[in-house]
Amino acid sequence: MKLDKYHGFVGKTVIHPKQIEIVQALSTISYEDYMDAKDIIENYHSEIGVKKSSNGDKMNEYKPHYKWAKKIMKLAYIYGVLKEGVNYNELIETSR
Repeated sequence: MKLDKYHGFVGKTVIHPKQIEIVQALSTISYEDYMDAKDIIENYHSEIGVKKSSNGDKMNEYKPHYKWAKKIMKLAYIYGVLKEGVNYNELIETSR
């Protein structure tokens, strides 16, 4: 699922009802991605074109990453955002 997200695939076909919660859990947006997307959108018109990400491990370029940020915000609205410090493994464990 993680590779699917990186390649732009959003939906998954659920074959068995037990898969629904897992697929929904993996569709949520990470807190880090949400915060980066929010920062990119808020600073799109900034004269500074780039800034470190929320956790400092990558650079957010406002103009090139704007489409990505808009998509992340739409998906966050639909699927929700993980709480800060919560990862997908923890979310799946609690849904079982």
